[in-house]
Amino acid sequence: MSFPGPPQYRVLIVDDHASVRQGVRRLLSDYFQQGEQAEASSGDEAIEMVRNGRWDVVILDVNMPGTSGLAALRAMRELDPSLPVVMFSMFPTEQLALRFMAAGASAYINKGGSPEELVNAVRSAVHRRTA
Repeated sequence: MSFPGPPQYRVLIVDDHASVRQGVRRLLSDYFQQGEQAEASSGDEAIEMVRNGRWDVVILDVNMPGTSGLAALRAMRELDPSLPVVMFSMFPTEQLALRFMAAGASAYINKGGSPEELVNAVRSAVHRRTA
């Protein structure tokens, strides 16, 4: 099933595992056929891409080598306070989710959840930004 996305829909997918980035990219391409996705393999690369580009939403891994997901989130929020950032983690703990939400994340999604959870979080985050 496909859902049309906004014509200028831009998603930055940040994860240190290429297979995760590629899987998320395929998923989003299926649901948001008019969208555009780009990938970053580290927090530092993602921060640079946010600094130099315009994104509708960022999907950000929590646990990466180098700059952590939390540090990257904070840096992105400084660069663009209205940028929605969906945290994407294999750690389902509520405490961790609350910590990231308090730091400005739009949502906290477990990697073990359904694909629809991630799609709905992305859709909701973009909608809140454009509303």
